[in-house]
Amino acid sequence: MVQGVDGLWYAYIADATHAQRADSTSTMDAVGLDFGTLCSSDNAEMIGLADADLADSTGFYSNADACLNHFDADGFTRRINVVREAKPPIADLGGQDNPTDSVGQIGLGEAGSFNPLMWPFIQLFDLTPGGDVVIEYSESLGKRTAILNYSPLDSAIAVESDRTHYSPGSEVHLTMFDSLLNIDPTDEDSWTFTFTPGAPQTRYGYFDENGNPALSAPDDIVSLLGTLMFGDNGRIAIDVNADNAMEDVLELNANNDNDPEYGPLVAAATASTITFVEQGPNSGVFGNYDEHDNANLDIRAEAHHGTSATIDYNGVSYPVFAASSTATLKFLPSDDEWNSGEIIDIILTDPDANRNSRDDEDLDLFNPNVESIPSVTIGRPFTLESLINVVYTDISANSQTDLFDLGDEEVQPFSHRVMLQNDGETTDLTWTSHNQTGMI
Repeated sequence: MVQGVDGLWYAYIADATHAQRADSTSTMDAVGLDFGTLCSSDNAEMIGLADADLADSTGFYSNADACLNHFDADGFTRRINVVREAKPPIADLGGQDNPTDSVGQIGLGEAGSFNPLMWPFIQLFDLTPGGDVVIEYSESLGKRTAILNYSPLDSAIAVESDRTHYSPGSEVHLTMFDSLLNIDPTDEDSWTFTFTPGAPQTRYGYFDENGNPALSAPDDIVSLLGTLMFGDNGRIAIDVNADNAMEDVLELNANNDNDPEYGPLVAAATASTITFVEQGPNSGVFGNYDEHDNANLDIRAEAHHGTSATIDYNGVSYPVFAASSTATLKFLPSDDEWNSGEIIDIILTDPDANRNSRDDEDLDLFNPNVESIPSVTIGRPFTLESLINVVYTDISANSQTDLFDLGDEEVQPFSHRVMLQNDGETTDLTWTSHNQTGMI
């Protein structure tokens, strides 16, 4: 084990058989499930250790350019892609003036010569699927023991949606629980799935946790999932129109964690892709939404009420319904009378306006994406609906920039609102009614 800069001790271990199978799926350095360069325990000297230090293992993966039987501080290139944010080892306690071979408290490197790419390394052991792994640490007061069960947790695999019924235009937030997708214990993992019917694909690390694409497209590993202890998980199927309705129910949407239209991705896997990113290192909990709670799967605005889509994972089908509901307004006056000039509270309950269940949304009058503004009409108010046209005039040039014929503009119900957009930065607004003209 290696002591990190935080004072804790770290070791990264893996089953020799499955690690080598996973590593074989990566054909490029530091891309996909690249475990690094596979060396035997007899090569421990190349990272400054004695062969006996790794004798109990069947070998180890490192960032080495080649497996050597002697120390070489320069022969390392970043290759390991499954332990991306390991804690750096504690520095040589002797400092630059008196190096003592104590990097990481185990002597990584040689005196005064340590390459940070020597760490991490991944030690391999022959583990038995379904069996227990017993790790013991001896200290002055006895032994500390940790028991790990080496098996897939099929019963814990599930997908949850934030709701089952969505209004058109809403975002679909999915949370996936699957410990087998948790590859890197130090960083958030990212998985990109293609759900083209009959041609599913699975790629690890196509995007990082911040949505940055890999330098090269990771290989599709869907055909090898069975050799990596996966069952029906590790692949996703999405039917965007389960009822064969006139309009599809679901559509993909880019967010900060992935872009389904990203060039190499489209070329390699088609645009029917969805990315899930782990919500925290070593958590095994993944979401299709970014740090701004923007999901990459939406209910189409054209989806019809009562139609559905399905999302299948690990042999379980999860339905998603497009549905509209009614809204209610509740007035909260201080007494039985609402007097002129008196302010009262009004509560609007409208599930259809809740487009993003993970975000606090406002029904702002100036926001064109808010399709209906609740309004109270008193008397005969003067609105844009009453006008013939509106003219934007550039003040500096004293010239007309845009003319809107309000007979051609859509007037929204209830609010009588018309949304007009002008590209000019500084303008006068002139309006014309049937019998008068004015300036705002």
